[in-house]
Amino acid sequence: MKRPALITGFFLLLIVISMSCVPAKKYKSLQSTSRQYMIERDNFRKENLNLSMSVRELQSKVESLEKETAELEADLALAVKERDRLREESNILSSRYNDLEKAQEELIRGNVSETRKLLTELQEAQENLRQKEEILRQLEQTLDMKKTSLDELTFELDKRNARM
Repeated sequence: MKRPALITGFFLLLIVISMSCVPAKKYKSLQSTSRQYMIERDNFRKENLNLSMSVRELQSKVESLEKETAELEADLALAVKERDRLREESNILSSRYNDLEKAQEELIRGNVSETRKLLTELQEAQENLRQKEEILRQLEQTLDMKKTSLDELTFELDKRNARM
């Protein structure tokens, strides 16, 4: 009886040994490696999430900068139109001023009262011309500042686009 029990025990031991495919040492090593890979995977997921949020923020900033650039370009176009209109008006006033000066010279030879009237008109035209020139100077300064701001924003936008 001992023999069949011994043989049966031997077969059971053989079956148990053959069933365990991976040695315990190798199993622990694989389990440790698996944990490391899971930690690394979780870190990559966190980093991916952070990078995705950064990309969204940068895209939002790019959109706002593009919108601001478009607004500045529109403002610049309006300022250029206004400057051109004021230059044209200034040229017209200068022409009228020259005409009045010629008329004044002709009237100096003539009637004194007419001369005074023309002199008053001439002075008003001069004052009006000075005011228009001052407005034109201010608009040119504003135009230069807006152009500088637009150039800076365009440079920053290009720099951010390059980083993206």
